[in-house]
Amino acid sequence: GCDHHPPAHLCGSRQQAPLINMANKKVLILPGDGPGPSVISAAEKVIRAAAPGVDLIHGEIGNVAYEHTSKALPASTMDMIS
Repeated sequence: GCDHHPPAHLCGSRQQAPLINMANKKVLILPGDGPGPSVISAAEKVIRAAAPGVDLIHGEIGNVAYEHTSKALPASTMDMIS
């Protein structure tokens, strides 16, 4: 028997189905500053494992963006939001 949280059809399975159907979905990744890049790196691994069909798009925000564009939230990043 399976007494933990996954659906019964996943219990004992060596390969789990994706947790979220994200096919044809986009997620904007904005690492930012400080611990952001390392946190985002780990989060990307989780997203890819849970929703392998997701399209991860990377943008800039914060100091990195300011160094490249003189704006902490550049128009190019805002244009990625739709």
